Amino acid sequence: MDCEDIRTKKTSGFRMSGGAKAKTRPIIPESATPIDKLKITINKGGVITEVDAIHAGWAEPREYVPFSWPPDEPVEQAGWLAGVELLIEDLHWLLRRPYHRFWSQVVYDLALAECLSTTLETLPRPHELALLPASPAVRQAVQQVALLVLKLALRMATYKESKENQLSPALFAQLVYDNYLWDMARLMDLCAVYSVSNCQLLSRQLESLFTHQPAYVQDLQLTVLELPQLLGRVEERVAGTELGKSLSWTELWDVVQYVTDLATSLDAFLRVYPAGSVPFRETGVLVRIASFYDTVIPRLWRRLEAETQAEVPPPAEVRRHLLLCRAALISVVRRALEYCCLEPLREEQTATEAVGRNRERLLDCGERYLEVMTECLAEQHFMADYHLQHPVNEDVLTVRQGCPDLYPFTERRGGGRWWGGPYTALYTGYG
Repeated sequence: MDCEDIRTKKTSGFRMSGGAKAKTRPIIPESATPIDKLKITINKGGVITEVDAIHAGWAEPREYVPFSWPPDEPVEQAGWLAGVELLIEDLHWLLRRPYHRFWSQVVYDLALAECLSTTLETLPRPHELALLPASPAVRQAVQQVALLVLKLALRMATYKESKENQLSPALFAQLVYDNYLWDMARLMDLCAVYSVSNCQLLSRQLESLFTHQPAYVQDLQLTVLELPQLLGRVEERVAGTELGKSLSWTELWDVVQYVTDLATSLDAFLRVYPAGSVPFRETGVLVRIASFYDTVIPRLWRRLEAETQAEVPPPAEVRRHLLLCRAALISVVRRALEYCCLEPLREEQTATEAVGRNRERLLDCGERYLEVMTECLAEQHFMADYHLQHPVNEDVLTVRQGCPDLYPFTERRGGGRWWGGPYTALYTGYG
């Protein structure tokens, strides 16, 4: 059957010969069998035919209005609102689709995939909500689109809606990965937009995706390995200047926005999916983040403090983003250390009481923490800010209690603490 010949805009893909729509509804078996293993009976020109439940013929060609950032000018907002209303209508239509038609649509409708990516990239993050126009109609429209996209995303990340509406886990994993319904960039955007308001809900969906499709674990590792290159590009743009003073105000704002978006996206992802911390620790990216922080953040901060005449964007807005960036970068390192090192030590029995592999695992957790923090000691600005939020001496105590065998390594040779010196003098400025 040639699916291209039986598709028609705004109608069911399957038609009778002669162009008239079939009056008889498709017969969908009522069964707990996964729908990808079912055949749907249709009447095509008086000929009874069985068609796969997930099939290109069930998808309908549809044009989607891409979501864009709302304009500030009131005269332009009316046109923007009209476009958003069309997008909202399309999203409602998609969510109302029966299960087999929904999955056929998301798999075979390439325009939908592009629309979803654009919308997730553009929707405001929590820290960007203050930048939206003050118009109540605009803000309500953005909120409605965000809610519908969340519902769509959750449906696309769920293989079982009910006893009758379900996919086999194996095919679900194949569909979402092979058809690029979800990739790491889209998952990062999803977490960046919704992690604050729907963290637990997203956590279940991501755990399901990573559990049923191990290929996402490899994709995450590749994504983490690309981070040093991204950070290096920013360093080349900023660190080569004298304390960043040669950056124009517009360039400063561009850099701050980029780094803030990157840092908050990583932080949101680890908040939703803590197990994603493992490749951050294994690849040495945590130390790289600390080095980036020490190289770039002070220069951006001093360039901000040196500005006296800027009006757009207001210095207060740049400062707010830069503070958020600092907090997010520190949070990324902290979340990874918590999941990979500190939480196991708090939850399990002490290493001396443990036996076999469990004892080795706890010792490894302690060693990992000390290794990362020792390498970060040279990054004074990072360590000072990190210690302000997460006192290192308390973490060292956790390591000593969980791994008494490591006790000599948490002491200085001449006595005193392994953690001490100038870094314990808490400060947040860079003067």
